[in-house]
Formats: sequence, C-alpha cells, structure tokens
Amino acid sequence: MGIARAAINYKLLAVEVGESLKHDTTVNEVERIGSAVFSFSRVSQQSSGITSVRSQCIYDWILSLAAQPISEAEKGNLLRLFVTKIAPPGHRALALVGIKLAASTSSKPEGWNDLDTRIQKVAETRFGSRNYADAVEAALKEINHRIKVHVKNLSGQELDGSSLMNTAFSLKNPIIVLDDLATEMGKNIQIGYMQIFAGAMTGIRNPKAHQNIHITERRAMQFLVLASLLMEKLDEASCP
Repeated sequence: MGIARAAINYKLLAVEVGESLKHDTTVNEVERIGSAVFSFSRVSQQSSGITSVRSQCIYDWILSLAAQPISEAEKGNLLRLFVTKIAPPGHRALALVGIKLAASTSSKPEGWNDLDTRIQKVAETRFGSRNYADAVEAALKEINHRIKVHVKNLSGQELDGSSLMNTAFSLKNPIIVLDDLATEMGKNIQIGYMQIFAGAMTGIRNPKAHQNIHITERRAMQFLVLASLLMEKLDEASCP
C-alpha cells in the first residue's frame, strides 16, 4: 500500500517520522531541505506530545504539506522526496513513507575497527547516520561519565568536564594515577594527560554540546581515535 491513499493519517505519520529522525538530523538541515522541496512555507502546528525541536520542525512541514490544495498522489511524491532528503540511507523513516529499503551496503571508514570497542558502541549509530559531531560528543561523554562516577565514589565530589579532569589527574592529590609519580617522566605523563583529558572536554566536547556544529567524517574519526586513546589510558590506570 502506498502513502498516496486518501485515508492517510498525516498527523500520525508526521509524529512517527519526526520522532524517528530526531537524533539523526538537524533543524537547519530540515529547514533547508523543506524550503527546497516545497513551494510553500512551513506553518507551525500545535502538538503537545512533541518535545524535540527537530521532531516539531518535521511535524510542521508534513502537516503543512497535508494542508495544500493538491492531489494525494502529488502529496505522496513530495513527502517521499522530503523524507528521502532528510533521512540517512537505510533509515526506518523511509519505510514509514512507503520507500522500500535496500539491503544495507554501508561500510565503516578505514580505521573504524581499530577504535576502542566502547567508543565504537556509543558512536556507531550517530556516525552511520552522518551525525559526526554527535558521535564525537557521545564518545567524550562516555569518558567523562566513567571518570565522573569513579571520582564521586572515591572523593564524594560531583564534578564535570575540565574541572573533573584536573581533579582526577591532579599531580598533588591524584585520584587516577597514570604513571610512577616518583619520577620526573611519570610526573610529566600525569600532567600531560591531565591537560589532554581536560582539553578534550573544553575544546571538543563542550562546543559540540552547546552549538550546532558540523564536522567532516575524517575529522570525526580523528577525534574518535583520540577518545579511544583516552579510554584505554583509563584501562591502564585500572579505572573502573
């Protein structure tokens, strides 16, 4: 059954498509594509059940399409085009609008299998959906969470980001020790990695958490390699 049938429930479909894509696209991308695909403007629609700005934007576009004085067949064609443009290849949103999904042909980038498996796990879905900045943010949040829990368990302090890293790897009173602090080399390693951990949170994680940033696949892989290194340094220090 195609989506161009007269009895189609656009409201329900708009909710389902929006919810399925809320982590796999951006508001700017939805707006850009909607403006290019449709010849009308997006009209804001009331929906108390939608909490994501991305979902609401998709919902608005689909219901604005439903209100247009055109045939159901034309609406269906435009809807399929719109969803095809905003959804990553193989995404279930495509099936929601009647597009048959081909067998997955996606392949991981070179070096993916060399990443720490925990970093792969938290980043894979976002990376595969081309949300590269979100993949990097998720990887660094995983590292931050691991250290945060350990520090709180041992010190009672609930810290985050660079202040967490500076406390955890402090040279004077370290909670996580990375090398022999009785030697000059060990001290240098401790300080150096403290700065790398803190810098990764301040310079990489935080901007991605607070702004809609787009990065390339290559740059994302570079950041994920760094995240893998940091995760494995925690293993070496026997951090749970």
